Amino acid sequence: MGTTLYRMKGCVLFCVTLVTVFGSLCLVDACNEAICGPIVSKCILIDACSCDFGNFTNSRCLKNCTVCLDSLFMDCCACVGLCKPKDTEEGMDDSSSVEELREPLPELFNVLTEEEDLLARWKSFTYPASAAKPGKNILLIKGKRERTKPEYQEDTNCTVAFMSECSAMQKCKDACRSMGASQYRWFHDHGCCQCVGHTCLNYGLNKPRCSNCPPPDEIDDIEQEEKMVQEMNRIDDQHVVATTSLVLLYGVSPQYYVFIVSCVTVTNLRPKK
Repeated sequence: MGTTLYRMKGCVLFCVTLVTVFGSLCLVDACNEAICGPIVSKCILIDACSCDFGNFTNSRCLKNCTVCLDSLFMDCCACVGLCKPKDTEEGMDDSSSVEELREPLPELFNVLTEEEDLLARWKSFTYPASAAKPGKNILLIKGKRERTKPEYQEDTNCTVAFMSECSAMQKCKDACRSMGASQYRWFHDHGCCQCVGHTCLNYGLNKPRCSNCPPPDEIDDIEQEEKMVQEMNRIDDQHVVATTSLVLLYGVSPQYYVFIVSCVTVTNLRPKK
């Protein structure tokens, strides 16, 4: 009877501890319970993270906590008070990559952006150039942090174009180059693409305004699809080169080469026994 009662008390104490742990996790806005709940509970239960994080003199406890959190330290350190919570106001929307484009065509860009695009491929915004702020978390791809600023008058305006469809960064760069833009800014969160005119400062606007973007987790799928298309194009190019070589060197007809390639492809697709 005494042993059973002791076990019941231990079970109750364990449950209370778990409730306390998960309750504290709920109070931390930046704490992802689904990811951090199990590891944080374990570290608190084994007394690995019971540190006074306001006093960093206890280095042993801090090291034990970081070791206990293991690979989830970056994601879960805020759950135990070891680091500051992530700033939810300063999300990935503020994070972007920028780059200067070679040989811009300002006249072309002005023509394309001075009126609304009939096919709704992009939306243009014009604002005073002096009002632009650089934004935060900017990743400069190439060149200098700031280009040489031309002489601006107070009434100089900046025109930017936000693509309606979000895309991978390389596709954004290619699209802005084809429009004659001087710079581009690609936002990391959704893949929003902004083409920036030649009179703009600080790489245009620092907030994404693309109208038709997929969820962030679909951006990786888009990039994978683009890589697959590039790989298929590369294989097609190799087939063309091989066909030309066979025709020139051995007199093999293109039709016969296509037949050989088809047979090899079908053979490779057959299930192996």
